[in-house]
Amino acid sequence: MKKIWEEMFLQKYSSPRCGKNGYWNDFIPFLDYGTRQEYADSIASYVKSGQLKEVSELYYPVRLKPKGENSLEQLKKNGIDPIE
Repeated sequence: MKKIWEEMFLQKYSSPRCGKNGYWNDFIPFLDYGTRQEYADSIASYVKSGQLKEVSELYYPVRLKPKGENSLEQLKKNGIDPIE
């Protein structure tokens, strides 16, 4: 699985932050982009399991951020602004 991850995401970086020497989680998070609720719930499951201490620790090439405070509740309530 790691080889697939490297082939798909590590060859072309969207930013230095997500580059080979940037920030990465020590596991491969699989996120549900179906709806804002499903996306937030998929992140919450990693926080609940202890793989992430908090939402802001998710390092991923694409992150949907909420308007205002960076929390899952704000994301569900206020929508996405910006996409990082």
